[in-house]
Amino acid sequence: MEKAIQILEIAKKSMFPPFELAVIVDPRGAYTTASAAVAKTLATSMEKGLGDFKGKTVTVLAGTGPVGQVASRLYAMEGANVVVTSRDLARSNAVANKINEEVGAQLACGVKAAEPSEVGAAIKGSEVILSAGAAGIALLPIDILKNYGTSCRIVGDINAVPPLGVEGLKSTDENVEFLPEILGIGALSIGNFKNKVEAQLLKRAVEAPKGIFDYKVAYEIAKSIVMAKLEKKNPGQSGRNLLPF
Repeated sequence: MEKAIQILEIAKKSMFPPFELAVIVDPRGAYTTASAAVAKTLATSMEKGLGDFKGKTVTVLAGTGPVGQVASRLYAMEGANVVVTSRDLARSNAVANKINEEVGAQLACGVKAAEPSEVGAAIKGSEVILSAGAAGIALLPIDILKNYGTSCRIVGDINAVPPLGVEGLKSTDENVEFLPEILGIGALSIGNFKNKVEAQLLKRAVEAPKGIFDYKVAYEIAKSIVMAKLEKKNPGQSGRNLLPF
């Protein structure tokens, strides 16, 4: 992801009027995947009457990975208190500090979560958990979720390759109560929505004469899609709870 940002900066410096064009930035799909995951968890929270993310605590497991970094940033931009986990405390702190600097508030904190007990401590008190690890990496055992995730209401997972990121959550689950009072959103559900977001991002870039189409634009698209569906199902609900972005 760092290399993609470096390439973007070179591209921006290389363009000048009238030699400008639209540039999409989506390193290995991380921006659109993170946008889809955050938007879907937001839609679930609002649809189930839990409200938006302002003031809520969200834990992003593997929060220093490509998807985890962007998702953590988006949750913070929505006003959530974000717990960024990593097997390395220095890395999680670095990501959290960067997010706080960008949003202008102390909303993110970094924690080490290498052992099951550390994962449990990281999710304790969180209403939303997103497992953002790499394919085939199990991050959240079901007994840890049961014992420590007593405040949790929504869990998302982006890993569709067994073993999945969250034990007990199927990749095809779509707002399924896989544990009492805990709704799960599986990787294929997030992935299918990510494809729709990516298609709209490509369409918007093709139609634009110039501009940078990054994670902020991807999330704007993802959020507008889920809010439009929510508004259609429950007129007036999305408008009352929608945070400015």
